[in-house]
Parts: sequence; C-alpha cells; structure tokens
Amino acid sequence: MPFLLNIVRLCVVSFLSLVSGNVIAENTPKVTDNTSKPKAINVPADKPVSYKHPVRNFSLLLPVGIRAVERGPDRLMLQSRRGYAISVQTGNSQARAPISFMVSKMEGLYLGVGKPWARKVGEKEVEFGNLSGRKLIYEGASTRTALVVMKGAKTDFIFMFFAPIKKFETLSLEFKSVLKSFVPGPEEISPEKVVIDNQKIKGKPPSEIVRSEENAVLSTGGIAAVSEGAKHFSEPGFGYTISYPANWIFEKLARYTTAFSGPKGTPAYDAIVSVRNIRAQVTVEAFSDFKESLGTKTTNMKILDERDVTYARNGMNLEGHQLIVSYQHAKRNYKKWALVIPHPSGKIIYVWAYTAPNGDFETFRSIAENMLKSWSIDAFNG
Repeated sequence: MPFLLNIVRLCVVSFLSLVSGNVIAENTPKVTDNTSKPKAINVPADKPVSYKHPVRNFSLLLPVGIRAVERGPDRLMLQSRRGYAISVQTGNSQARAPISFMVSKMEGLYLGVGKPWARKVGEKEVEFGNLSGRKLIYEGASTRTALVVMKGAKTDFIFMFFAPIKKFETLSLEFKSVLKSFVPGPEEISPEKVVIDNQKIKGKPPSEIVRSEENAVLSTGGIAAVSEGAKHFSEPGFGYTISYPANWIFEKLARYTTAFSGPKGTPAYDAIVSVRNIRAQVTVEAFSDFKESLGTKTTNMKILDERDVTYARNGMNLEGHQLIVSYQHAKRNYKKWALVIPHPSGKIIYVWAYTAPNGDFETFRSIAENMLKSWSIDAFNG
C-alpha cells in the first residue's frame, strides 16, 4: 500500500499542474493546491454519500466507507481499505489544450523505462455526465492506473484510479460506479451537446437493434467443427477466423465488427451471429458495459444465464464471461447469447453474440453453436 500511495502522490501533483496551466501555458489561471489544510469528508460505513463541489458544481457518489479528503479547491482524494485510491482533479478549461495534448504531456513525464508507468495497456473513448473524454490504462511494476480525462465548457476533469494489478478488474467496478454517478455543473454542457444527446435518446430504427454494432454481445471459442461447403471468414487484423453456412450472408457493421445471418426474406435473416473487436483490456468492465448498454436500449430484459467461461484451445486459456438474456424491442421478443473473451495480446476484447427472435432462437441455435466451435483466435494476429 505505501508503494501505491507514492505513485498516487507523484501522478496527482503532475496532473494538477498540467490542468491548472503550469505545464500547458504560463499565462493561464493557476489553481492553488492548498495541501497543508486538507478537509476530511465524513462518509458512513453503511451507505454512500452524495458529494457536490462548492465551486465547480459537479457532484458524484462517494463509495461506502471511503476515506475522502479535499486537498485544496481542485483536488479530491478517495482512499479505500480494499486497496485502491481515486483522485478527482479539476482546472480551468484550456481551449488550446485538447485531451490528446494533455495525455501526451502526462505520458512524456511518467510513461517509459524507469518511470512509474512501464506501458500503456488500454485506451478508448468514453462519456460520463454528458461529457466526452478518453480513458487510458497504464501498468507499472505492480500497480495499474486508469486515467479518465474529460473537458467541460469551463472545466477540465481528470479522474485517476490506482489499484494492484491482481485486484484491478474487481476493484475497478467501484471506480466505474463513481464515474457513472458523476454529474457536471449545468454550465459545463454546451447547447450543441444537449441537442446531440436528445437525438441519441430517440435511438435507431427498430430494424437496427439486432444488427447495431453497439448491441453486439461477447463470447468465447470452442473446438473446431466446420460443416461441408461452409464459407470461411479470415482477414488480417481481426485476430480470428470463423466459418459460416454457405447460404448465409456476411456483413461488416463497422471496421472491426462482423455479422453473419441467413438470406434476406427468410426467418434466418433475423438470426445473427456477430463478432466485435473492442479496444479494451479489462474484461469485467467490458462485460458490465455490455449488460448496461443492452438494458438501456431494450425493455423487459431478463438474465437467463450468467457465468464465467474459459476459452481453452490451441494452448490458450482465456478467461471470459457468458450471458444469455431475453428482452423486448419494437414489440418483438428476442434472445441473445453472448460471450466476452480477451485476446491473448491483452490489447482487445472480443464480443461474440448470437441473437434471434424468441420463436427462432432454438431453430438456428445449432448453426450458432457450430460457428462458435469454428471460431479460432489467433494469438499472433490481432
């Protein structure tokens, strides 16, 4: 724990100066870091507490039993007895310092040989509290750090989560809860952003709920079993091969999202097997994101089965998760079978899913099972 706290102190001070303008521009307003007079916040051991910043007007939920301390007007430190720490920092928004610039500055200081972060193991775009941003994950000798950077209209927000590598996936769920509870002040949301979000709420046409890349679920591979006359998908960069029936069609829903289904005009067209590559490293978090996304885009979702699974093939043992759910969309009932499996490189996570209307799910399930058995992950490609 002392080593973890040293990493926290080192990175926190650097980011505070970065946001306040000490690194970005000498003539920008600077935030005073009054660490000599920390202010403790009382958090009960039996329930979370809502916190609202007195100046920046953002709010979030403090986890149960957390040790919370305000260190100056723009830094909130959270420390858990479970072995993790969270830093929340703010600063005046710098129009000429985009998120990419802020991240590159930090990486220049602390990423590399002989520095606290030995390597970057993950990066993706995120959105919390209607603010877009970027999430990055770094590893040191024994500690993993998650960094979330977001820009409001008036304030730059930086969240950092520190935990031992072995416990990171489990403990990061609490960090995610904090991020999900984050609500920036109303002055941080631009009018353009509100319009975009209102359009998102309307959703996609009903026919796209099954084929939408955002609704793909995760899955694992099995033992090879390919029927005669089957077609084979294999393209560089995807990191896997898969076989599908000769009369089925293949579509690319996005750059790294594939979908396979029966011919148009037949019931099999709505029976879809999809594989999506996600640039992420934390399997538990990706699995949680999937469930949450599916739950918000459908109604009456029921979990029929949820368990840990292992992709054991070609000398690989990849730990993942399985989910089977039923739900309703556009007055139709569907079932979805999904598995979330990491690539052995640790750079991406696969989302394999079979989706079909309730009445056709069992009819085409054997095809999906054979496709899953043929799905072969390539450890050296992906």
